[in-house]
Amino acid sequence: RIGSRNSGFSFGGSELFGRALDEHRLQWADTLSFQSGRHVFKAGLDIQRLADTVSTLPFASGAYQFNSLREFANARYQMYTQAIGLEEDRVVSPYYSFFVQDEIQVLSNLTLNMGLRYELQDLDQPLLTNPEFPQTAFIRNDKNNVAPRIGVAWSPLEKTVVRMGYGIYCAPLPLQVNSVARTDNGVFRALQELRFGMPGAPVYPATFPVNPTPQVPRSGSDIIVFSPDYASPYIQQGSLEIERQILPNFTLGAGWLVSKGTRLRRNENVNLFPPSPATVQIRDTSRNFSGPVTIQSFQGAPRPYPFFDRINEFKFDSNSIYHAFYLQASTRYARGLQLMANYTFSKLIDYEQAPGNQINCCTSDNPFD
Repeated sequence: RIGSRNSGFSFGGSELFGRALDEHRLQWADTLSFQSGRHVFKAGLDIQRLADTVSTLPFASGAYQFNSLREFANARYQMYTQAIGLEEDRVVSPYYSFFVQDEIQVLSNLTLNMGLRYELQDLDQPLLTNPEFPQTAFIRNDKNNVAPRIGVAWSPLEKTVVRMGYGIYCAPLPLQVNSVARTDNGVFRALQELRFGMPGAPVYPATFPVNPTPQVPRSGSDIIVFSPDYASPYIQQGSLEIERQILPNFTLGAGWLVSKGTRLRRNENVNLFPPSPATVQIRDTSRNFSGPVTIQSFQGAPRPYPFFDRINEFKFDSNSIYHAFYLQASTRYARGLQLMANYTFSKLIDYEQAPGNQINCCTSDNPFD
């Protein structure tokens, strides 16, 4: 890479994401339904076995970072990064869930639906432990994922219906997240970062060989661990909708939807002491000095665990809130044609969530603020 991520350019393969993912899934599911008077009962079971073979070794071929074309021409790099160790990992994670549900016709114009679901994701445990950091030995399984839900449909007038609902929905983790916590522990894998001129730093364009055998704990490694209090993320969702038939084939509806995410995953570097004030100079594009500014800086500070560089911990304490108000107009099928138009006004606020299965991103600039 030459220049920054925003204004520079790069050559070569992907820096962060795995080059291969192969997933095999075995699933057995069954649902039983029966009716008794005003009740319609349902119960179901879902058992899955997921096996992912993932190649997630970052910077597997080595990566050079140059600040400018001039430094590139002189082979004077800023940073050389390469991970060594096991390139491929196989993760096996069983997943179990079952539910019960009762739909009750309370009145001719009122229906009540109640349900309860339980889910368990059995995460694969680490194969080796880094003795310098015992937290690499274990990934906690969350076993209390009980998710209730309730729904109501009520027709107070002949051509009007009101629907309300609330439910909790658990979110299983991508297995790549499970995999990197098993392997990126400074023993199976180690990420090396060397600046130009440091002892052992390569001469451009040389790279280090990838050694797939387990290593001894490597000083200065970046490692990835799960928070000891890991618990599955979950979503609470509620809704209220009113729909009215205006013409024989035309209806209008309005509704409100809220979705609250809790225990969402984020990444945090926990190998930091609180920062200290530092004074920097700010200049504009013409290099005119505009005065000193005091910032909070980690530069030059020691680390709580000096054997390691970054310790990226998967924390599950992020959250989000989403509100939406919507209007909708629709026509029924007539002569093979249906029309629908809608408008949504919404707002989303979240706190530093790590999207999807991204691993080496999305840490805050200052975890103490």
